[in-house]
Amino acid sequence: DELGLEGAPGGPLGDNAMRQRVDLRETLANGNAHARFEATSRLVHLRQSHAALRDATSAQTTLVLTNETFAFARKSSCGATALVAFNCSGNAATVHLPVGEKVGMAD
Repeated sequence: DELGLEGAPGGPLGDNAMRQRVDLRETLANGNAHARFEATSRLVHLRQSHAALRDATSAQTTLVLTNETFAFARKSSCGATALVAFNCSGNAATVHLPVGEKVGMAD
């Protein structure tokens, strides 16, 4: 979700119709928006701190993709590897990540 997303694509403005100015004070007044901002900030910091997530030339390999879970591995040109997993179900989940088979690392 994008905070402040309004409008619809198409027309003379294209996608810019959905990229209207955001009133940050009003948006952050929503309690949920502040928590989302904090979580996004932590994820950005994590991404910046790891070479495999930061390197735009990293190879990305999908490990698991379901309606509720998504996991992938990224391997940078310098050899750094990161495993990333998302669980969108709202409940704890256990998944097998076939990193040995798909990335060449031990499971």
